[in-house]
Amino acid sequence: MPGPIPILQIHELSKSYGSVKALSNMSINVLPGQVFGILGPNGSGKTTTLSILTGILEQDKGSFTWFGEPSNASVRRRIGSLIETPSFFPYMSLENNLKIVAQIKECDGKDIPEVLTLVKLYDRRKSRFSTLSLGMKQRLGIAATLIGNPEVLVLDEPTNGLDPEGIAEVRELITQQAEKGKTIIMASHILSEVEKVCSDVAIFKSGQLLAQGNVKLLLEGKMVLEVKAPNTETLLKMLKNCPFVNQAKEENSSVSVILSEGSNSSDLNRYAFENGIVFSEIIMHQKSLESQFLELVKG
Repeated sequence: MPGPIPILQIHELSKSYGSVKALSNMSINVLPGQVFGILGPNGSGKTTTLSILTGILEQDKGSFTWFGEPSNASVRRRIGSLIETPSFFPYMSLENNLKIVAQIKECDGKDIPEVLTLVKLYDRRKSRFSTLSLGMKQRLGIAATLIGNPEVLVLDEPTNGLDPEGIAEVRELITQQAEKGKTIIMASHILSEVEKVCSDVAIFKSGQLLAQGNVKLLLEGKMVLEVKAPNTETLLKMLKNCPFVNQAKEENSSVSVILSEGSNSSDLNRYAFENGIVFSEIIMHQKSLESQFLELVKG
C-alpha cells in the first residue's frame, strides 16, 4: 500500500555562488504532519535551501514540488516562512506591519490579534517595530508566518536571538502548531533544539546531505564499551575481525567499541575468549547525542 504523498519533494537541488558550492544534488522528502529539522553547522546550506524553496533564490539545477506541484504564487500562499532576520518597517506599529503582511498574503488579517497573542506580543501591538528587542523582533517574524493559517511553516533558525525563556516559548509554539496538523520545516545549527522539537531530520554539511531519517533512530545515543587487554595491538586486530563489532577505535590505553545491532557485551566477551584474549577491563557507557552528531559532521 503506497504511503502518504510528500508535502515537499526535493530532487537533486544544486546552487553555487561563483566557485563555492552552497548545495550539491540535494534530495529530500517531507511528509504531511512532520516537524522536519534541517540540522547542520553555519555555512552548511540550510538557509540557501529554504531560500530556494520559498522563492527568494533560484536553484542552478534540480527541482522541487510543494503539494505535488511546482512552486507558484498560489502554492506559496499555503506556506508561512521566516528566512533569516525578519524585515519590517521600523516606524510602523507591530499591528500595522502585520496588516501589510496580510495584504501581501491576500488574506483579511482578522487573525492578527490571535497571532500576536500566541507570540506574547499583543500588549505591544501599538509599539513601533524599532522599539523591540532582538528577541521580540524574532517573535514578530514568527507571528508573520502564522498570518492566514498556512498549512506549512518554514522557519530558519526560529530561536535566533532569544533568551532561554523565549526559546522555550518558541518550542512550545512549534509543538502547538504541529498538534494542529501543520507541517513544519525548521533549520537549526543547535542539536538540542532539533532533538526536542523535530520528528525527522536531515543533516547537512558543506552543501551535502549526510543523512536523513527519524530523529530518535538517526541520533539515538549508542552503547559504547571501553575494553582493555594486556596487548592493545592484538586486541584491536581481534575486534576489527569480530562479527559483533560495528566500530573499534584505540583511545589511549583502551579501545572504544560500538557493537553491531542486536549484539551485547556477552557476545563480545565470548568471542574474545575463544580467540585467546581475556579482557582486563570492560566498562559500558552511553554515547551522547552530541558526540554522535559531531562525529557524523566531522566524518
